[in-house]
Amino acid sequence: MQEIARIVLDMPCERGDVDEICGIAFEDFPDANLTVGQAAVLAVAKKAKKGDVAALTFLRDTAGEKPVEKVEVSEDVSAAAADIKRMVAAAKAKDDGRR
Repeated sequence: MQEIARIVLDMPCERGDVDEICGIAFEDFPDANLTVGQAAVLAVAKKAKKGDVAALTFLRDTAGEKPVEKVEVSEDVSAAAADIKRMVAAAKAKDDGRR
């Protein structure tokens, strides 16, 4: 599906129409010659071409071009690491005292 999605997204769209994808007629593709995944990607591509943003998002993500979501950590990571080390050491000392 990723390969087909990439091909679809990289195709030129001349005169507002797409004629073929890998030798497969876009508007009337023969389902018997396609995998379920290929047929699904082509159906989604038809929706995306008509302006369906969710369909375009699916194609983009399936093609491996999903934007990376970044999470910023504003706390002091070294202080958190030191706290974790102290908690691990305390738990280990408590466990050693039981033996």
